[in-house]
Amino acid sequence: MNPEYATAIAQAHRERVPRYVLASRRCDHGIGGRRPFLEAGLEPRAADSLDLILTTPTPSVRLANLGKMTTVKQVCVFCGSSSGRNPAYAAAAASLGDLLAVHDVTLVFGGGRIGLMGVVADAALAAGGHVVGVIPKAMEDWEVAHRQLTELHVVDSMHERKALMADLADAFIALPGGFGTLDELCEILTWAQLGMHRKPIGLLNIDGYFDLLLAFFDRSTSDRFVHPAHRRLLLEGTDPRAILQEFSRHDAQRVHKLLEGTEPER
Repeated sequence: MNPEYATAIAQAHRERVPRYVLASRRCDHGIGGRRPFLEAGLEPRAADSLDLILTTPTPSVRLANLGKMTTVKQVCVFCGSSSGRNPAYAAAAASLGDLLAVHDVTLVFGGGRIGLMGVVADAALAAGGHVVGVIPKAMEDWEVAHRQLTELHVVDSMHERKALMADLADAFIALPGGFGTLDELCEILTWAQLGMHRKPIGLLNIDGYFDLLLAFFDRSTSDRFVHPAHRRLLLEGTDPRAILQEFSRHDAQRVHKLLEGTEPER
């Protein structure tokens, strides 16, 4: 757990009832067994129910009427291996991780312990959530793998990583990040465009980080490189709980990718 988030948890512990979180003892095959452990520095006290939620100094994203989200039980999050210079990015990542755990939605992510990846994973674990990481062997060798996950899958390549994350997830959310995040987002959008899946895809546009990317997508649509129905495959928002609400209403349209000789849907 990164020091900043550990400090946030310690502060939250002083204000609210703390709880045990789940971690894993990594095995040779890369998948850990679940075991309870107490975060270092926190006094052990039992939590009576899932209503005792650990509070962190981040914007609240809990919503009593969020709904059961019965069709979305595992969400893959794409995000940076750096935290960025704007504290709002880490705050959004922590809020998303907490929200997924509170609503019993498994977090699937890139398996790193640093940057926004570490923040979203730590937040989900701190709230008692189930967290599955997928990391290439090369990155594990760099010692950036998160060792306290519910499950950690070590794969041979970036291609295998993206394929496994896509297979494990019912939906996808992108947080701020760099080239890798953009690659993951655009690939999963392209797969949806080609009809390879019909899973919802969300983009958390924190402090306008993705404004220029969204403008590019709009230009691609107006210049007839992207069908308007495919442009609508990306669900945009600034609030994680609003994105999850959109997921529950998601109904991807099947529209042919090719625009030549066809009239775009308006």
